[in-house]
Amino acid sequence: MTKRTGPAPRIHSVPLQRCPECKGKAFTEGLFYDLPCTVCNEMGVVCRKTGESLTPNRAAVSLLSVVSAQANTINRLKNGAEKHDPYAPLSNRLGGKHRMD
Repeated sequence: MTKRTGPAPRIHSVPLQRCPECKGKAFTEGLFYDLPCTVCNEMGVVCRKTGESLTPNRAAVSLLSVVSAQANTINRLKNGAEKHDPYAPLSNRLGGKHRMD
């Protein structure tokens, strides 16, 4: 069955890119002080497909998905990466893995 009425069953994240006007800083440099960026509504990111600013709710969902993906990458690298032992392929018969043993 497909849902026919009401809001969408899931909120999908929007592909993001840095704002071309403020370059992701959320402020543009004025003559004497910084001005809030009007292109991205002070968020620093815009939609990659259209280049338009996002509503705060859409931006929160999209940024949360980016942060969780980065956290998953960090955890995978921490847990899955073993220390590299350059002497592992050398023979261990004579009591050591180091050269000249």
